[in-house]
Amino acid sequence: HPLSDGGDVITAYRLEWDPQPTFDSNDFGSHSFIANDECDPCVYTISGLAKGQTYHVRVFSFNSYGYSQNPGLPTPPFLSPKTAPDPPSQVHITPETDTAVLVSFRPPLDDGGAPVSKYKLQSITSMLYSSYTVQSIAISTTLDDIDGSFRLAFGNQATYDISVDATGNDVKSELEALPTIGSVDVVRHSTTEGVIWFVTFFTNREDEALRVSDSSLQGTDVMIVVKEEVTALKGYEQQTLTALCTTSDGVMSGYFSLFMDGARTVDLPFNVSAGGLKDALEELPSIGSLKILKKAEANGNQWTVIFLDRLGNVPLLEVHHHLTCSTGTPLLYATETAQGVLPSSYGPLAGEVEYSVDYEGNDSEVNHVVEGLTRGLSYHFQVAWGNEVGYGDFQYSFPATTVPMGVPDPPSSVTINSIDNSTLQVEWSILGSE
Repeated sequence: HPLSDGGDVITAYRLEWDPQPTFDSNDFGSHSFIANDECDPCVYTISGLAKGQTYHVRVFSFNSYGYSQNPGLPTPPFLSPKTAPDPPSQVHITPETDTAVLVSFRPPLDDGGAPVSKYKLQSITSMLYSSYTVQSIAISTTLDDIDGSFRLAFGNQATYDISVDATGNDVKSELEALPTIGSVDVVRHSTTEGVIWFVTFFTNREDEALRVSDSSLQGTDVMIVVKEEVTALKGYEQQTLTALCTTSDGVMSGYFSLFMDGARTVDLPFNVSAGGLKDALEELPSIGSLKILKKAEANGNQWTVIFLDRLGNVPLLEVHHHLTCSTGTPLLYATETAQGVLPSSYGPLAGEVEYSVDYEGNDSEVNHVVEGLTRGLSYHFQVAWGNEVGYGDFQYSFPATTVPMGVPDPPSSVTINSIDNSTLQVEWSILGSE
């Protein structure tokens, strides 16, 4: 309100705005409104302005003698409409070393009307989005006096004795000697309580788990615990596509196609392979990378579609078919078997580390190396851009996770021996970092 009403009641106000301080451009705007008891303070929202454009603003008061000679001027006298910037369109991650990951991203397509000046990068030890199951074997004591050995079992097979001093490679060799386990990777870490081995199952046997079959461990209050740290494919959207005849003896023929976000695949045969379905779906622009499993039935087929790049809840695949059955009716339908989740919606973020970094404005790609990571653990990353308004939304990384890795250490204990006058034998140990 003005300091003086001029001796008469103020009945109206006129608000004016313009990119020019002279208020005479083609983009001049104004709004008049009646003063009332609710106008304390008086508030008006100017909409439809150009993002990032500076606007000058002034307000005139009115009574029965006319408008005030001078306007009321705000502080500051001009301002531009702006919001927090968009997230990066994509965030790419690649292993740099066995303890570092390179995170690459570009400036936002929309800066919100103010130059981007900073970004926020989150590094998350991810219990989600792993291609493989990871189990741990942890041995602990209340004092630093662990000794002895133990045996591990998988399925109906058990290892020989494994020493508490066993390296990752030692445990790997013992486990892979079991015919039931397939290929694994093992990483050993020392802890304040003892030692822990992380076992990654490359054959992805989700129906089996390691267990301790025998133990001759020694130490004060010694304990050995085996548990699943990471479940393969947890967090990814999973949909099941089913094509079948309604009768058990029906023989299917024909073709079908799938739709996602308005895009359509090519026509696919009723018994398309997992690889063929994967190739067709990945041609659609919004799908990204997939993992597809196929299960053949007597009267049809079933495919499990796992979305590896598109995180969160994914719309259900739409189907269209020209299928026939020798007996019965053909059916084709998609169902959601596991809803995809984003890291922020999966409870507390384990191992979250946040970097806020000043950014010298330019259009070049940002390459940020995140160091100090733990070898063998899976990490997820997300990035948000910021300007003077604040930080915008996060964009998650592509691929969803990565594991720090680098070149191996050299072999140790290398020896050379002469076998005969034309032959040398070289021998070395595989102990050390893989």
